[in-house]
Amino acid sequence: MRRLALGAPRREPLLARRVGGPRRPAEVFGSLASGMVKPRGLDGPPVRIVDVPADDAIDAADDAVEALLEEGWDPGQIALLATGRRHPEQVNVVEHGGHAAYWDAFFAEEDVFYGHVLGFKGLERQVVVLAVNGVRDAGRAREMLYTGLSRARVLLVVVGDRSWIEQVGGEAVRKRLAKAEVWSPSAETVAARRPAAARHTDSMSAVVVGPVERLRVRLGDALFTKVAGPDGDVARDRIHLTPGPRWFPPGSPIRRVHGDAAMFVGGLRALLLQSLHPLAMAGVAGHSGYRSDPWGRLARTSTFLAFATFATIADAEEMIERVRSVHERVRGKTPDGRPYRASDPHLLSWVHVAEADSFLAAHQRYGERRLTPSEVDEYLRQSARIARALGADVVPETRAELTACLEEYRPELEPTPEALDAARFLLREPPLPAPARPPYGMLGAGAVALLPPWAREMLDVETRFSRTLGGPAGAFAVRAVRWGMGTSERRDRTR
Repeated sequence: MRRLALGAPRREPLLARRVGGPRRPAEVFGSLASGMVKPRGLDGPPVRIVDVPADDAIDAADDAVEALLEEGWDPGQIALLATGRRHPEQVNVVEHGGHAAYWDAFFAEEDVFYGHVLGFKGLERQVVVLAVNGVRDAGRAREMLYTGLSRARVLLVVVGDRSWIEQVGGEAVRKRLAKAEVWSPSAETVAARRPAAARHTDSMSAVVVGPVERLRVRLGDALFTKVAGPDGDVARDRIHLTPGPRWFPPGSPIRRVHGDAAMFVGGLRALLLQSLHPLAMAGVAGHSGYRSDPWGRLARTSTFLAFATFATIADAEEMIERVRSVHERVRGKTPDGRPYRASDPHLLSWVHVAEADSFLAAHQRYGERRLTPSEVDEYLRQSARIARALGADVVPETRAELTACLEEYRPELEPTPEALDAARFLLREPPLPAPARPPYGMLGAGAVALLPPWAREMLDVETRFSRTLGGPAGAFAVRAVRWGMGTSERRDRTR
């Protein structure tokens, strides 16, 4: 990789590089600083501006990085910082190697660093590409802009909605950006600067791989938002970046199962199976808001599972106590007058049994790598720890015990009107736009195909499609989810 004619900046002492030092000013962006943040110098570096909508900022920032590399910047000289949702590369590094790998990537200075402005205070790179892709907290918009705009030593590239940036930044930023070079890096302009041999070799990847990768990222973002909610990335960072001991080690069966894309099918199957217990279904129908806010309920459930499985022990126990306090308030009567309460140990055991059976069934059919018989038992022992902490009394710890426990509950199960209504809602009337219904339908067909025959009959959910093509449809849908979200048990081995 060639360097710029002006040469790489003089390598500074390690401490100065880590904390920023007083040499590199950001006076031009001082108007954005809060009382806690002080500008650090005189004139700022040259600025390039890429004016795109916030929704396109990440993609445009990637193009900018590619163009900078073609200009001769070393990868280790460049940082791409986001203000809103984190860049997929940052998420990937954290999910593969955790917090330590994230900071190792920064201090190694061997590759492009992908980070978030809130984690970059006091740090610098020769070149900073600031992707202004929105902000979660409008009250901190100026602070985040200031941090991002003041991190570059030699060149700053601002990517985002110029009018919004100037409105938030005020007069000082408007004046500074008025002198900025208006830049439009694109796949075409990058390719034009490449040597002829490189253009020939890489022509197909420029046409095909880029758009496909962007489709994958957008699919992953959409799925993650549905499952984890609008603040899911905040919860994910707390789960995976908070240091401390955890209940389950990386690569353990429970982390492999709960981290696999097959959970999309396993979760649907669990909801269908759980609905057959009239007391459990009455609590869901009366208190969970599954019809008025189905995605909110899904986000709460998935967040609980993620904390219990992957977070520190302290955070997992805090989440469990929060759920237990909610359960204490959920009580009532079924339509035929039978009392129920969500904290009932017998009902909690049923919910756990239905989940464990469903998660295992989905993983063994659609998971990336099946568990061995001994790993199945280990999964059940690990998940039993969570169930007991929630208050369940009878908790199976082997495959044989799980099968026996499921059979013991069968006399209590009924296809109540509430259960049938829930099945219709989950499988035939999901709150999704028309284009999203066919792929969701494949997940549903995969879930129905995994239900015990007696459960399919009670819920009246078997169709010719689910009977003949449900398994293949479910497998295809899970592979698509895994491709989009990158859910793989391999990620967990180094967490």
